Amino acid sequence: MAGVIGCDGAFLKEHLDKNGVDTTLLLLTDGFSGHAVIEVDQNGQNQMILFAGANFEVTPEYCDKALSGFDKGDILLMQYETSCVEYMAEKAKQKGLTVVLNPSPFVKELKGFPYENVDILVLNESEGMSITGENDVKKAVSSLNNKLNGGKVILTLGGDGAVFADENEYIKI
Repeated sequence: MAGVIGCDGAFLKEHLDKNGVDTTLLLLTDGFSGHAVIEVDQNGQNQMILFAGANFEVTPEYCDKALSGFDKGDILLMQYETSCVEYMAEKAKQKGLTVVLNPSPFVKELKGFPYENVDILVLNESEGMSITGENDVKKAVSSLNNKLNGGKVILTLGGDGAVFADENEYIKI
């Protein structure tokens, strides 16, 4: 587990340690931890309220340190709640890691994200529509696949299930 948590999140590190999670890359800061409040409506659609906090204290130097112990075949799983996500994805891809990104919460900068550094994109319907500008699920997924240059898309559809797609398959569940 890598990341930056505030002094108010020390109990989280303790919990992870007690449950066998390697937290040697987890940094504690004097600030406050990031928080997200997620509301889900009766149709399964969600909305987020975000306070970035310590999540935005991630630096390129920290990313380099965090990635130093990983090699080809390892998996990097990220959300867009931290700083340096683009940097981390690029460096991980250069090392041959499989990069999995959940581009949440959506911000307009995600429209220009270097998705060619992502192997698997996991996102919800509204994020997919916002990133691509499409209003149709199949068109949005196709557009996302093009951005990934052969990667895989998992698009959640709230109460309507989910879609998996790559350059050869489109499966709705």
